[in-house]
Amino acid sequence: IGAMCASLCEFLGARTIVITELSPKGIAAAEAWVRAKNLGHKTHLIPVKGMSVAQQAEAIRAICPEGIDTVLEISGAESAINAAAKAVKRGGEFSLLGIPGADAVTFQDYTHDLIFKGVTLHAIAGRRMFSTWYAMLSYLKGGLDVSHIPNAVYPGLEHFHEGMERFEAHDALKVVFKLG
Repeated sequence: IGAMCASLCEFLGARTIVITELSPKGIAAAEAWVRAKNLGHKTHLIPVKGMSVAQQAEAIRAICPEGIDTVLEISGAESAINAAAKAVKRGGEFSLLGIPGADAVTFQDYTHDLIFKGVTLHAIAGRRMFSTWYAMLSYLKGGLDVSHIPNAVYPGLEHFHEGMERFEAHDALKVVFKLG
């Protein structure tokens, strides 16, 4: 989902794209996308493994000193949520899509990171699924390129088990089965 969000931000004309990533495979995929699309001038990748929330936020603020206009938090990781809350600018928007591993997430500095900054929070759920499908179809017809996102493509469902094994092993982050 993060790769799709980055692609959509680029397609919609974002001046700066900041990607934070924990996994080596995710980092490699993001680096390949940046190279293939020649986006090094406006896309910044921050490998966050071993970084504290403060270090993550500091790295983001080094790229965007005024803060991030729109945060798309995809991981659900409490550290990523808190780093994003610290990095979002005053009056910014913060969309939360990632599902946390636990039922609760604690904001480290709710008052300063969200309330005093006047941040608008959006919790993304499936209730608007059909409208997002229509929007995505429009983007795809308009030229949004998502060909880099699947890293395992199979000619049919006869390879279903292999594809799912690769997905579960995190060998393939996005798996596509072509039907018909």
